[in-house]
Amino acid sequence: SDLAPFTDFNTYDAQVKNALITVPDTNIKISMVDGRASYGTLSDGGDVTLIRLIGGEKTPTGSTHIFADIAVQSGGTGVFHYIGLFEVKGDTVTHLSSYFIGDRVSLSSARAVPKGANAYTLTVAYLDRKEGDALAEEPTLAKEVSVEVKNGLFVENSL
Repeated sequence: SDLAPFTDFNTYDAQVKNALITVPDTNIKISMVDGRASYGTLSDGGDVTLIRLIGGEKTPTGSTHIFADIAVQSGGTGVFHYIGLFEVKGDTVTHLSSYFIGDRVSLSSARAVPKGANAYTLTVAYLDRKEGDALAEEPTLAKEVSVEVKNGLFVENSL
């Protein structure tokens, strides 16, 4: 197979936590310091937190893709979690793409299955709340979502 999952992705923790990131669903680029960054103004901005790394893959091109749980809080009560895709080449970390998973969910793991050249399906396991649970409840319901990654970018799955 082209992709090699590996378990020592946490060795990239410090590098990824100090990377330049594009705030999900915006064009704002900010540098994280130890996994945190604030953007914008008080009325129109928010905070980005890299919760933790949840997976990684060695790519056929010799770089490494790292998957992280990224939380964005902007104003309201929501804490929006995204899977963030970072590429590590030597000492350089590039944030390639993000994909929305849910509000106040907890991402557990990410695994990739190859789909031809420079493409794979990424399956993200996460915990959500049961239907009818208040958003303040701890998420306990295990769920999965799969999304296609092509050339380092998340692609919306067409049904």
